[in-house]
Amino acid sequence: MNRDKLILKIKALIAKTEDAGCTEAESMLAAAKAGELMKEYEVERSELDIQEDKYGKLKKTFRKSADTRRLDPVAWLSMMSVARFTDTRTWCYKRSGEVVFFGAYADTQIASFLLEMICNIARKEVAAYLASDDRPRGVHGNTLKASWIRGYAGRVSRRLDEMKKEQDADRQQIEQKAGTALMVIKDQLVEQKFQSLGLTFTTSSDDYYRYSNGSHDAHMKGKAAGDRVNLSSGITDKSSPSGLLS
Repeated sequence: MNRDKLILKIKALIAKTEDAGCTEAESMLAAAKAGELMKEYEVERSELDIQEDKYGKLKKTFRKSADTRRLDPVAWLSMMSVARFTDTRTWCYKRSGEVVFFGAYADTQIASFLLEMICNIARKEVAAYLASDDRPRGVHGNTLKASWIRGYAGRVSRRLDEMKKEQDADRQQIEQKAGTALMVIKDQLVEQKFQSLGLTFTTSSDDYYRYSNGSHDAHMKGKAAGDRVNLSSGITDKSSPSGLLS
C-alpha cells in the first residue's frame, strides 16, 4: 500500500467519532483498525501529526449487573493491564461503575473497546460455567463466580503484559535502526499530560471479591477461559465476533 494513502486512511479512521456522526461501536472499531494498521505497517505517531489536543480522557461505564451501579469486578481486575498494553493511564469510580482511560485519542478508544470485550466474554463464560454440570457441588455460587473471575482476569492480564513486552521489544529494535526514541517520547508526553490533570487518588480494597480463594476448580476454569480470549485479533476480526479463539 502506498505510504501516503496509508497515512490518510489511518487519519480518517482516527477521525471517526460520535461527533462526526458515527455510533460508539463504529468509533471504537475504527480506532482499533487504525491501531492494527499502525502496527502492521510500522507507522509511528509522528507520521500522523497527532497534536496535543488529541490527548484526553475517555469514560465508560462497566457495571457489575444491570440492577447495580457497582463496578464490574472483571473491569476492576483487568483495567491496569489494558492501560499498560495501550499506553494509557486509567482510574475508576467503583461506586458508579465508571472506568476512565487517559492518553492519545486512538489509544483510549482501543483501551475502552478492549476492556469491554474482555468483560463481555467473562459475563457469558462465567454464566455458562455456573450452569454446567462440571461446576463443583456444595460450593456457594458467589464463591465459584469470584474464584472464576480471579482466574480469568489474572490470566488475561498476564497475557496482555506479555504481549506488551514483546511489542515494546519490537518497537525498540525498529527505533534503534532508525535512530529515534519515539516510544519513550510518547510515554513521557502522556505522563506529563496525565500529571497536569492534578488528580488525587485514594486506594480501595476489593472486599466484595472476598470469595476469591474458595474454589480451585473455578479458578482454573476461569484461567482456561482467559487463555481462549483472542487478544491479538479479537478487536477487529469480524470472523470472530465473540472475541474467542476458535
